[in-house]
Amino acid sequence: MPLSKAPVIVAAGRQAGDVEMVRRLAQALGAELAGDRGARDAGWIDADRVVDVRGVTVAPRVYVAVGIRGDTFHNAAIEEAKFILAIHPDPDAPIFQVADLCIERDPKEIVPALLKALS
Repeated sequence: MPLSKAPVIVAAGRQAGDVEMVRRLAQALGAELAGDRGARDAGWIDADRVVDVRGVTVAPRVYVAVGIRGDTFHNAAIEEAKFILAIHPDPDAPIFQVADLCIERDPKEIVPALLKALS
């Protein structure tokens, strides 16, 4: 499914640390996997999966940002999302300024707990 039409998106950033863990979360939620430019640069996602105003602008019901710092271009690309969950260890990450629910923790601690709760 094209990202622009996806109702639920789970996106990885470099702070996620483990793209397979993020991929499992996306599968558990029936979501499309995406990422930021850092995830693309790391080879985790293809260019058509980059959420960014220079890539794909999205408007899902739920957007889960795992380890995405949230630069201006990324945050502008998700502003139409209905609900944004951000998981990042840096309390000053710009993604927290646009997120509806902010979890200030290492994604490697939080995502396994989410996966366990979903199973």
